[in-house]
Amino acid sequence: MPARVTFAIMLDGFGQACARFVNSDLPYPRYRFERAYVPLVEALNWAVAIDLRLQHSDFPGTRAKDEWWRDSFELGPTMRGVAYARNHAQHEWADVLRPLQMPADGHSPGSRWVHGRQRSFEVPNDALNTPGVWSWIRDLPLSKHRPDKEGRRAFREHVANRLVRRTLADLDLLFRAAGRAAELDLG
Repeated sequence: MPARVTFAIMLDGFGQACARFVNSDLPYPRYRFERAYVPLVEALNWAVAIDLRLQHSDFPGTRAKDEWWRDSFELGPTMRGVAYARNHAQHEWADVLRPLQMPADGHSPGSRWVHGRQRSFEVPNDALNTPGVWSWIRDLPLSKHRPDKEGRRAFREHVANRLVRRTLADLDLLFRAAGRAAELDLG
């Protein structure tokens, strides 16, 4: 019997949650954490559900039993890091989202420079009204239940302190590419 919840429905659920996150009406300087966090956690749950669905899908070619579908995609480590963030949001009640830090040196919110704790980086114009960035890896607690060294490394290298909006857009591209490779209905 075919799955009633199709891959296309899962992609749509992920897309709707992402849209609610991106449009959570959080322009600087009025940051309301709960308005962004709720749709972000929903998007993270959809992402992990899609990740598991793809893991159980048939891909052309062969895959070792312990390999993940995402291992053969360039953005695969991003999904691994996002799964780590989702697990911390769900199981450790960790704050995986933080507001984009604007300069405290008198520059206007329209300034293209944002100062992070470790280094300065240029922010694209479209990022100035974003709901936030991923937390720093040092701000996430170590899991008491299931330590995940590979997930922690993927989060640190591919997700931490990056714009959440961009990560979610990258995941959408990844899921669609993987869905096509697995010959799933994208809707």
